[in-house]
Amino acid sequence: MAGFALSERIQAPPAEVFAFLTDVENASKVFPSVKKTEKLGNKAVDVGTRYLQVRQFAGSENSAEYEVLDLDPPRSYIVSSAVEGIRATYGYQLEPVGGSTLIRLECELQGEGLSRVLAWFVARAMQRDDASVLVRFREAFEAESAS
Repeated sequence: MAGFALSERIQAPPAEVFAFLTDVENASKVFPSVKKTEKLGNKAVDVGTRYLQVRQFAGSENSAEYEVLDLDPPRSYIVSSAVEGIRATYGYQLEPVGGSTLIRLECELQGEGLSRVLAWFVARAMQRDDASVLVRFREAFEAESAS
């Protein structure tokens, strides 16, 4: 299994950070490549909720379906998607630290067959591209909170 882990401290309580994290409208504020995120179905966000996300990558649009695997407000949120034989699972853990929140992101990639080797290379590329994702998350959260 390939992957990476990141962490960031946000000056707000976990409940506020969790609400921002699980609101799909915020995805494009954190990930510049995200053009659209749409919840599939009309039920409240819960385990099993699915999203369709469209990203701009290398001059073309690509879409992926994400599924909520775990939801434990305001402590954890886990989503997963599979694209071209590689499953990416993003686990967010939120921990109160004084009046702030320590948010941790663990990304794990799994591939089968030849995709196992490819998953390792994809993980390195994602780690490079997403190295500042939690910094961008904090900045977007702070900008939203200030308005």
